[in-house]
Amino acid sequence: GSIMGIPFLVQLWASKNQLLTIPNNIGRMKRLQVLDLCDNDIKEVPPSLYKCEMLVELLLGGNDLRTLPPGIDELKCLQDLFLDNNRITQLPAEIGLSPILRKLSVGENKLK
Repeated sequence: GSIMGIPFLVQLWASKNQLLTIPNNIGRMKRLQVLDLCDNDIKEVPPSLYKCEMLVELLLGGNDLRTLPPGIDELKCLQDLFLDNNRITQLPAEIGLSPILRKLSVGENKLK
């Protein structure tokens, strides 16, 4: 079965696995608090990721991301967001709306 079929999972560490995508059904993981997908080959973040409302730490560094879909402010518990070593040219404006975001790592991107 798929990891996405584990609805009560709290932490998922899947760095360095040559992953190409984040499954659209990731939003079913309602209790997920830590998601580490660093150092893969992920090109986009599905908007369904924002349904993981308990997410505190989101680690997406070292991928091939160019942008984030609108709606990241839906992650009301998000405190740590790591997007370093991607190809991101612009951050969504709503990133600044999070009152509890305490760490934002965006080094080695293509921000303008």
